[in-house]
Amino acid sequence: MLRQQDVGHRIVVRRIVGIREGRTLFSDALGELVELSETHITLSTDAGPLRVPVAEVHRAKRVPPARRPTAAAVVALELAADEAWPAPVRGRLGDWRLRWADGWTGRANSALPVGDPDRPLPAALDAVQRWYAERGGSALVNTPLPLAAPVGAELDARGWTSRPPVLVQTVPLRTLTLPPAVPLP
Repeated sequence: MLRQQDVGHRIVVRRIVGIREGRTLFSDALGELVELSETHITLSTDAGPLRVPVAEVHRAKRVPPARRPTAAAVVALELAADEAWPAPVRGRLGDWRLRWADGWTGRANSALPVGDPDRPLPAALDAVQRWYAERGGSALVNTPLPLAAPVGAELDARGWTSRPPVLVQTVPLRTLTLPPAVPLP
């Protein structure tokens, strides 16, 4: 059973496409659910949009995402969030962002190791610690995975304590602008 909460997620639909020799014929479609109404569902598939009448839906369910986001997508999201909600004091270490907000929030008081720090990783982390110490704080490092996994490994080797991971979820804007629809039975 699909519900409005499934819009924007990857789904698989088994639909009835006919009858041959007394047997029901099915076809499966995989894609992102972009519309759900009382009369039809619309998927965005690799072959383009597919509109399926509810009367033809035999089974439908949400399935896991196809893959993790690309490193480029993670970088773009991290940089967009940094620009949209900047810390009052900002610094750079090569491409890395250093952010300070006098201790308010972990995000605004952490280094964002995205890109090249212009020095070997151990020296970069030493410089991060000095930058925060100069401001009277302790260094925090935001390690967006999977691209900052080497940074996380170096921090682990140094005995740093990690905080609980933050799950960042995104949704295409078009799914937020769709009118509400009634769940399928």
